[in-house]
Amino acid sequence: MLASLVYPLILKLTKVNLADDDNDSVIISQFKRDLRAALVDRFALDKTRTAQHPFVTATVLDPATKACDLFEPGMRAAAYDHVRQLSQTQATDAARPSTSAAAADDEVGLSPNVILNSFGLFFPLKQGSMSSVTLVCLCLYTR
Repeated sequence: MLASLVYPLILKLTKVNLADDDNDSVIISQFKRDLRAALVDRFALDKTRTAQHPFVTATVLDPATKACDLFEPGMRAAAYDHVRQLSQTQATDAARPSTSAAAADDEVGLSPNVILNSFGLFFPLKQGSMSSVTLVCLCLYTR
């Protein structure tokens, strides 16, 4: 499953599929309320800090889901602000030469065209194959 679809699917489930219906029996209504509450609690759908979750970031960056139609206005604004902050941080870090990163790459023996994630998997990068936004998203997932 694509990471960018996780939160939109959960939000659709809580807002559309589990919405109260007049034709529901008392038991079904109670089940829907309990399940909605459990999903909101488990995925922190009512917290602004959820906007910093990598799956929400992926939702904002994915062209198919970037409208974030099912997000609450506050959560949508916080998610877009978080992505802007990440891109500004990435641009600032890219503009500034980093001797420690170069030294770390030399120690491990990696070229600048390879990303090493925390699981030790190598991702070869073809020149011009990724935009800076995709690279930011990839770095989030690999940390």
